[in-house]
Amino acid sequence: QNDNCSGSECGIKSGRILKIILCVSFHLSFPMENESEFAPPNSKQEALGFDSEHLLRTENIPFDIDNWYPRIADFTFETAFLPLSRSEARAIVRYHWHVHMARGQFTTADATHLEALEARIDEAIETNPQLAASGVFMRLCGRSPKDADPLDRERVRREYCAALDSIAHEQKGPSVESNTQGVDTATTEGASVNELEQKMLAAARVGVMRCHTGADVMSLLLSSERVYSDMLDWLWYGEPEQVVLRAWEPNLSLDFEFRLYVHEGKLTAISQYDHYVRYSHLFALKGMLQRRMIELWTQIHPRIGVESYGMDLVYLKETDEFKCLELSPFLRCTGAHCFRWGKAEDVDVLEGRAPFEFRLVETTVPNFSSMFATGWDQRWAPERDTPPFWTHYQTTGRRWALDSLRFARRLSRNYGGLKIITVVAAAATVAAAVFLGPRLTNHELLLKYAGSTAIVAGLIASVAKLSQPSNAFDGTKSSQYLFVYGTLKRGMQWHSKFLSFGATYVGRAHTKEFFPLVVGSSGVPYLLYDMIGEGHSVQGELFLVESDTLHGLDEYEGVSKSYYARPEITVCAENMTEPILASVYCMMQSPSALRKLPPLIEYTIPLHRQRYRACEHIELKQKLYLAGKTPYTHRGARHPAISVASDAQPPRMFTPIQPHIVNEE
Repeated sequence: QNDNCSGSECGIKSGRILKIILCVSFHLSFPMENESEFAPPNSKQEALGFDSEHLLRTENIPFDIDNWYPRIADFTFETAFLPLSRSEARAIVRYHWHVHMARGQFTTADATHLEALEARIDEAIETNPQLAASGVFMRLCGRSPKDADPLDRERVRREYCAALDSIAHEQKGPSVESNTQGVDTATTEGASVNELEQKMLAAARVGVMRCHTGADVMSLLLSSERVYSDMLDWLWYGEPEQVVLRAWEPNLSLDFEFRLYVHEGKLTAISQYDHYVRYSHLFALKGMLQRRMIELWTQIHPRIGVESYGMDLVYLKETDEFKCLELSPFLRCTGAHCFRWGKAEDVDVLEGRAPFEFRLVETTVPNFSSMFATGWDQRWAPERDTPPFWTHYQTTGRRWALDSLRFARRLSRNYGGLKIITVVAAAATVAAAVFLGPRLTNHELLLKYAGSTAIVAGLIASVAKLSQPSNAFDGTKSSQYLFVYGTLKRGMQWHSKFLSFGATYVGRAHTKEFFPLVVGSSGVPYLLYDMIGEGHSVQGELFLVESDTLHGLDEYEGVSKSYYARPEITVCAENMTEPILASVYCMMQSPSALRKLPPLIEYTIPLHRQRYRACEHIELKQKLYLAGKTPYTHRGARHPAISVASDAQPPRMFTPIQPHIVNEE
């Protein structure tokens, strides 16, 4: 800077200089990315031919949380969905390779993607009052990262000690002795049932997975093998993921979690979720719990859209209410808990051929006290603590700068724009004077120029722009027009998940030719390409989509599985003077049953909200995909053959069938 620069000019120049410094110096240096490393090891069909992670994922997809949450949001916890880009998924995988496996390449671009993801997560939490107040439970669409390490492991140890003392006081008995590190020092041999219950309840009360910031969430994402596996499955075989942020419930306790089994519309059984430990207090409440879970299930079942599944419920004692936690498929890969898939008499109960049962654990699993205490102590031992995730791709200086910017943005969102930025800038100037001043030879020059809040504000604005999420469409990349007419339209269930990245909205549009647009019993619309000339000029929306995003959409729409094709058709956009060619996902060879359905001009948002049942829709797609394959962990069985024509039936009502209670306790 020279003495003739005005404050605003100095701020702009300082911002440019700092941007260069941050890009060149503050990131650790890594080689450029190489996309060929994500070629799948097996074809999709080969991966379904054995008990692979992909097979398990494929069977479970209809019950991903983003399928069922919109239909039963009133019966579960507040949830926000954060779509991931394919670039972010690659960055997460490369981080695991680089840090946990000492292999592969982690690029500067990967580090930038992870920083942007952390910033997006921060914003998603801070702009949702309920999530900001409670903290969040983070998971992916299919499962949670139970194997992950939280950012603050010391907090886990403190909470465990506090929970042990609290539970002992509630039960009016002595607490299990624990040292200052939260590690049980009592001998596990001969441990009493009361001690075991205290340990289990204490562990269940520890907020191991509780997150308040993007950094908390990133620590889980980047330390979980489950996350790594699911990201690879997406990149290899095309099953997209989202970061799911659920409102944290501090009163949720493992002893009050239960799994309901529903087979062909009938509630057949209920099991205590924790099938290792006997909780004596549950037996006196068994009748009440059973009655109220059945009542809640009868309200939820008609909304789900499939006949067979598992449902996890939790009873919140403090508020005297039940909440739905999870849905899962009714398959042998689903945990049977107090039942056993290998016992014929249990299978008869679960599949409704025997009377309904509600099972609680009668006797704690032998030696479980020793197994639990050892496992807990080993996992949370201080010597297993590791450096924070960010140290593998950020310098301390960059971390400090980005944390300061996040703090400034948080204050700005909460208390208002430029004024708070100016206050933060002034505070940063004072801090610079205090901490850097003694190291400089000309203190007056420091205060004269660094004291200018315009300079500091310029620095903050420049770095803030650097660290903001990059969701914008990149016109320099290969792209093409895509016409959408159904669930990918704005305001519908799958728009955010698939078109938040690498796509820009062009405007409303309609097809030049006529096509039948029909709606199946699952509520999903089909455009019948082989019936061109019939139906109507279909109304929809036009997007310009990058090739990488389009590749992900091809996988979702089942192009490689012959579910849909993506030909080009002529469309007329409202803000274009001439018709253009655009890709469209459609059915090239439609069954006669679909052709008989009444054609629509447009699939509207009211129709979508009334008719669309994602679980039913995705289950149909996966059944087509899995037909003839051996189910996961169920040798000797086969997934049945099915046709898309089955979706041409009238909408089903899904009336719940009450369980036959032989002996209600």
